[in-house]
Amino acid sequence: MVQELEFRAKPNLEEVIAAIRQAVVEEHEVQVYAVVLIKPGTIAKTSSGKIQRRATRAQFLAGELGIIGSSIFDSADDLGNEVSLSREVILATPVEKRPPLLIPYLQTQIARVLKVAPSQLNQEVPLSTLGLDSLMVFELKNQIQVDLGVTISIEDFFKDASVVLLATQILTQLTTKTALEPKLEPIPRSQELPLCLAQERLWFLDQLEPGNPFYNVPIAVHLTGELNAVILEQSLNEVVRRHEALRTSFSAVEGRPIQAIAPTLKITLPVTDLPGATVETALRIATEFAQQPFDLSQAPMLRAKLLRLTEQEHMLLLVMHHIISDGWSIGILIRELAEIYEAFSDGLPSPLSELPIQYADFAYWQKQWLQGEVLNNQVNYWKQQLSGSLPVLQLPTDRPRPAIQTFTGKKQFFAFPKTLSTGHHKKGAEIKLRSQGLFGS
Repeated sequence: MVQELEFRAKPNLEEVIAAIRQAVVEEHEVQVYAVVLIKPGTIAKTSSGKIQRRATRAQFLAGELGIIGSSIFDSADDLGNEVSLSREVILATPVEKRPPLLIPYLQTQIARVLKVAPSQLNQEVPLSTLGLDSLMVFELKNQIQVDLGVTISIEDFFKDASVVLLATQILTQLTTKTALEPKLEPIPRSQELPLCLAQERLWFLDQLEPGNPFYNVPIAVHLTGELNAVILEQSLNEVVRRHEALRTSFSAVEGRPIQAIAPTLKITLPVTDLPGATVETALRIATEFAQQPFDLSQAPMLRAKLLRLTEQEHMLLLVMHHIISDGWSIGILIRELAEIYEAFSDGLPSPLSELPIQYADFAYWQKQWLQGEVLNNQVNYWKQQLSGSLPVLQLPTDRPRPAIQTFTGKKQFFAFPKTLSTGHHKKGAEIKLRSQGLFGS
């Protein structure tokens, strides 16, 4: 983002840049790579006064802008050695040395999800100016809670809390006995294993509509190049071995759902030859494959199939039930499968370390935490939110809403005319560029 800066008295450039970052984050929920402040009247414009974004971008890359201040994030995909910290280490450290220990840890965790260098994060600026999206916030929240055994509010990341303020809140919790919560740690598998709250909801819905595919999570991975199907099946089974959730089934004891984890489980990867088939044909088969329902009482909640289009082109189909997976875990599964396949192809063992915590451990921890005052606060909040007459979304459909939900739906694809799209972008540019210049990275 390039912004002309007009001022009478010399401004605080860091405050101006922070304000711009925060405004963009609040409006668009994106991380701003660079904020560049330039002298008034120097931004490239057309004869009619419109900002030339491409020209401005070219000047920026060539270092030809009249810059009076800037803040540019350096990409840092590999942060090297991660800073690790635990509750026990902090409490064993003298009080006056705890902030210098905790603040670098928080900076590193935030920098990790933003993929920037920790040194570029100002400890004093609000976290809301950094461009954290909801997925990043949940990853940060979970990592900090697991490492330090504290409760972090999601709102802290979207309001005015800085790294320093967040560190202060965490240290206060660590020294307040009433704020302590159960420690997330492995539990014996010999006892009854509860479901987490999200899993209970999905299990309940499955009881209402048994054998439905509504919560199937399909994945289709288009693979090109030489592929060894045997090694791919071995790699998939190694992922299943690593993650208990992929070996879990769900049954009821006196009306209560519990988890049952199979000690071992083998996934087969059948190969279907489709010589001469197009990718569209493969996707149609993938859709049919994805609509086959699961029986939650029978593991696994994972199915796989490999479509061979040619010797150099395949499509890997995976379907999981939502009770053991979500959008985040799909990325983990694909990444681990690729890393293990590469190692097995070279005759090497899996490069991935064993998992210290499994999902059943988290489900037990959640049930232990959500009791007493914590549970009452949550229940009372939602009772208040859902009290009274709730609004109903009335859509202008061509038929009345059925009394019983059918889950029948369709997709309709269409394209806007190019003239409409062009006119929309021009109008949006006129509105936004009155006060600032935007250019693509």
